[in-house]
Amino acid sequence: MNAKADLIALRYFLAVAESGSYSGAASALRLTQPAVSRQIQYLERFYKTRLFRREGRRFAVTETGKQLAVEAKAILARFDALESVIGVASREPSGDLSVGVTWAAGESLLPQALALFRAKYPKVFLHVMQDSSNRLADALISRKLDIAVLYHRPREKELDFEPLMEIELGLIVPNEKSKLMPVDLSRRKSITLSQVSRLPLILPAKGQVLRDLIENNCAAQKIDPNIVMESDSMPLSKSLVKAGLGYTVLALGGVYEEVQRSELRFVPIHSPPIPWRMFIATPKDGTKTLAVKAMSQELSAYIRSHATNLRWNGHIFS
Repeated sequence: MNAKADLIALRYFLAVAESGSYSGAASALRLTQPAVSRQIQYLERFYKTRLFRREGRRFAVTETGKQLAVEAKAILARFDALESVIGVASREPSGDLSVGVTWAAGESLLPQALALFRAKYPKVFLHVMQDSSNRLADALISRKLDIAVLYHRPREKELDFEPLMEIELGLIVPNEKSKLMPVDLSRRKSITLSQVSRLPLILPAKGQVLRDLIENNCAAQKIDPNIVMESDSMPLSKSLVKAGLGYTVLALGGVYEEVQRSELRFVPIHSPPIPWRMFIATPKDGTKTLAVKAMSQELSAYIRSHATNLRWNGHIFS
């Protein structure tokens, strides 16, 4: 027997058993009477037994039919329950999801965004990785991550990117003048890129997205940045600035808490401003699960709704 035909025939059989007539079953199923009759005949031929006997105007279930009715109800109940479970699973994100985020976005974006995601999708178990954009891109390509929030577009040929927003970059300086710093910038409202380039800078190593962006913008202005130290760790870079060993360049979100505590200051860079762009990245040609799609939607919605607040000081771009 065909499994699908089996289930249909069993449903028709139970409808006749409950109504006591072929016409009643046909009416309940919104079918024609011959269609119902064919399914009962199909079952009777397969099992080689009569399932109904006529009693006046009604059709009574035979003893064999009663046994079939018990089993049919159990089979259909299990099938309906399975269909329900699979149907929900096909619509509701679940399983493991690995999310990558940069240092700055991890501190100022992820806790709030993940809280909203977890409330909406409690069946998704999250693994979170925090690192530089370049290393997160490598993890996406090696499938160690499913989705990540990156700055700019590293490994562009191997990843898909969804643009989120453009953020203002600024020079990060101590809130008070340091004896080790050559210039007191604690009261500056803004600074030019040319002025930034002459200061002792603490930047990521060559090949990192932020380092390349700053050097490329300096090259366009025909100036050389005065890089005195390299640090691939944003928390360490901030600590080095607090210790008076130099200045670094970050988005406001990366130092928002320190600025609020008056530990550091954020001085916007202009003439020209340096565009610092945020993207959601996923492996190219990879299967995007429901969890990946849901996370992408939630991150995008959260960032877009908070782009202009004080923490980000950015704007949406396309």
